[in-house]
Amino acid sequence: MSWSRKHEKCIECGTTRVPHIARGLCKECYNKKLNLKHRSTEKIPRGQSAAKLTKDYLDSEYCEKQRSLAEISKECGCSRQYIYKKMAQYGIPRRDKAAARELALDQGKLRFEREEGVIVTLKKTVYNESFFSNWTSEMAYVLGVIATDGNVDPGYRNDPTRRSTRACGRLGIAQKEPELLVKVLNLMSCDTKLHRSKERVSEGVKAGSVYYFYINDDQLYHRLVQLGITPRKSLTLKFPEIPNEYIRHFIRGCWDGDGTVYFESRSGRPVAKFVCGSKEFIQSMQSVLNSNGLPKQTICIQKYKTKRGNGCSFTIQYTGASCAFLFDYLYDGVSSEQYLSRKYILFKTAFDKYQGMKEDIEEYSMRAFGVRLSKNAYHDEVVRLIIRMRLEKRSFEEIYSYLLEAGVKCPHGQEWTLAKVRMEYWAHRDFI
Repeated sequence: MSWSRKHEKCIECGTTRVPHIARGLCKECYNKKLNLKHRSTEKIPRGQSAAKLTKDYLDSEYCEKQRSLAEISKECGCSRQYIYKKMAQYGIPRRDKAAARELALDQGKLRFEREEGVIVTLKKTVYNESFFSNWTSEMAYVLGVIATDGNVDPGYRNDPTRRSTRACGRLGIAQKEPELLVKVLNLMSCDTKLHRSKERVSEGVKAGSVYYFYINDDQLYHRLVQLGITPRKSLTLKFPEIPNEYIRHFIRGCWDGDGTVYFESRSGRPVAKFVCGSKEFIQSMQSVLNSNGLPKQTICIQKYKTKRGNGCSFTIQYTGASCAFLFDYLYDGVSSEQYLSRKYILFKTAFDKYQGMKEDIEEYSMRAFGVRLSKNAYHDEVVRLIIRMRLEKRSFEEIYSYLLEAGVKCPHGQEWTLAKVRMEYWAHRDFI
């Protein structure tokens, strides 16, 4: 077993007995180099450091001016350990590691050199900390994206039982299309960097390239947990409690994440699907869509096998004119900063296609929907439209599918057979 991932021994002293710390150095060499880095080269007379390090001086420099032990030790010509000893003597509390790191990030002090000689400066991620405090259309949309393509990690400080190298909580979102992530970051006023992972093959399975970003922040993590975004949420996700006026924005974010929209190759009919690993979540979403005028669809279950055992996913699907109604519900009056352009264009194409159909059918079925007519009278209105389409040499199957997609309540069974007989008779007359 090698001494470290890249080195067989310490590059400074050549030992393998002392464990590796960083940059090819053992613990002793690393600490020695660190102390030399922070110690002043200017010679200070003996006893002058002790005289300078009074309680008032340390209170002013360390507590009020927020200077580090390294900065004070360099100015006074002594070691950091000596500064710490004087602070303990005066009863001055020392900052914990988390507070010290946050302060160093704010001041741009965290720098390190890569092996290629590139100097990297770490900085604190800035974002709108009140973004998830109040419900807005932007907040609901981003929450929907996080619910599908995001993940949260508590870090060992929030959950000591989890194996994690991070102390604080983290939000991460990964997507194949960078447009969605850029829009999420803009809505959150966040300056974190967008990364891209290369294509890779693991155990014969090819994983495509994805874009991702991380935000490390305890406050953000706790707020997302309150909103229902929990670690390892794929199978346990629940539909959050959202004010009615913002639910459609949340669903649009979900659809941009795990939803899809396309046109069938043969029929050209639009199809919109949403896939989820949580049955409770997709049932709640379906209930919301039903209450807003979309038809109730059967939730399809797809079973599969994984290394951890058997699993299943749940899908709801809308086709034909339902896609146009879904577009109207999700995108009406929405800014371009709150949707993925590719899916918007596909939805809009479906909407335009069925908008003309809707107007055509409303012309002949308005009385049936707006006034109480007898059953036969209602069927006469539908048959008139069917005949008009039949004169255009469309098949019965195409006509029936056309009407169902447009939301017209068509005759069925024996009544449909009678309607076809009447059609054959009327089709030879100048009825329309």
